[in-house]
Amino acid sequence: MTAASVMARAFAFLAPIPFVTAYFETPVVALWFVILTFQAFATAVIGVLPTILMHMVSYANAGSSQIGNQRVGFDSTDNGGPNTLLLSQLARFLSSTFVVCALAWIVVAGSVGSWIVWRPIQASGLGIEGYQAWAVFSGAMAVRLGMQAYATFLLGRGSVAEVRRLEAFTWTVSGLATVGSLVVFPNFLLSMVLLQLPLFINLILLRRMAMRQGWRRATRQQMATVSLLPEVWPRALRGGVGVFMSSLVIYGSGILFAQFGESEDVAAFAFALNIFGIVGQLALAPLFGALPSLSAHLARGQLDDQNALAQSVMLKGLLIYAAAVPLVPAGVYIANLFLPVPLLFVDLHLWALLAVANFTFRYGAMHLHYFTITNDIRWHIVDGVNTTLFLGLLALEGVSSMYVFPICQLIALALFYVPYARVLTLRKFEFGWKRDLSYAAVPAGLAAMSLVVLEAL
Repeated sequence: MTAASVMARAFAFLAPIPFVTAYFETPVVALWFVILTFQAFATAVIGVLPTILMHMVSYANAGSSQIGNQRVGFDSTDNGGPNTLLLSQLARFLSSTFVVCALAWIVVAGSVGSWIVWRPIQASGLGIEGYQAWAVFSGAMAVRLGMQAYATFLLGRGSVAEVRRLEAFTWTVSGLATVGSLVVFPNFLLSMVLLQLPLFINLILLRRMAMRQGWRRATRQQMATVSLLPEVWPRALRGGVGVFMSSLVIYGSGILFAQFGESEDVAAFAFALNIFGIVGQLALAPLFGALPSLSAHLARGQLDDQNALAQSVMLKGLLIYAAAVPLVPAGVYIANLFLPVPLLFVDLHLWALLAVANFTFRYGAMHLHYFTITNDIRWHIVDGVNTTLFLGLLALEGVSSMYVFPICQLIALALFYVPYARVLTLRKFEFGWKRDLSYAAVPAGLAAMSLVVLEAL
């Protein structure tokens, strides 16, 4: 169901694009993609906190009495059931933490975000409507962040299928509603409103699901005040800084290019980056879906089963990525044969370069996510060094074209990110190098061969 959720999210992103391209001028299309790039950026940055807290809820649900840096096999409750006291403490912490995250996003979006989108809005000629669309998007993102408390609690309790099914439903409704509005009454602001409106359905239903899983009882249970901040904050800070820097490399490239690139190039480049964001989420979906089970294996000391499951979901993820690499440009080409206004897209050579860089990133990210089930967060190290290398290379080369971004990203990844992330799982879980031949080499070869075939055609 994790994959279904991501595919529905991809539908909500992709379905309106032909209509946006057909009904609006190129600068308006560029603004649409820039705003949606912020959506991917904000979701990625805050995404590490739900992951960290989900692991903690999983530990408590498995009976653990610890939420810190987990070792293989640790103390648990005597009856083997959930640690209700720890679950209650975590539920209270979730409730307050994500409200703070939502408020922080509003401040950032209203200041730095508004400054960044100013140029694309001015170029679009929409005037006040452009700023209203940005305000609608920013408010909806705050709601999305706030409801992460319920989603994190449910995922940690093992309700992965239910949460992902709900996400798939609401994203599908979002895409259909947006397309419908564009067909009937093509208005930029209305389209942005309808794209975000189903979030409120998601919020209401998630809350009901959480209540059935004991959310109200957990948050209202009387207990001695125990602060989880010393346990969570250092990990959240390290993870947040790391993912922010990682997202800066991926999505910040499009935001940076939007400050000086031509509208057509900005739209094409931002479109490609958002596509890779969706492909990357699809590739990580099997691993994300297995995180609660991996945490449970770790809690019980079942290292062999844990590594076997990790290898299996990594293979599925990279195969999804390998399949998407040729299908996306082929799909755009076929779509442009029938659309009255062709979709703006990067050339095949740039797409191939972006594909290599993103495949390399996803390989390393899978190992980093896998290692994170220990709650020993290293994101700030690996992404901090990677971003420093990327920005240094970018400063040396200069932003002369769109090609510079994936080239600098690939070099930075090869120098530090991938080797460091791979060694983490090797040392912690004895996840041997031979496993790479089973789950990484074949997808990489298939993706490379498909690009060669496309180029020959």
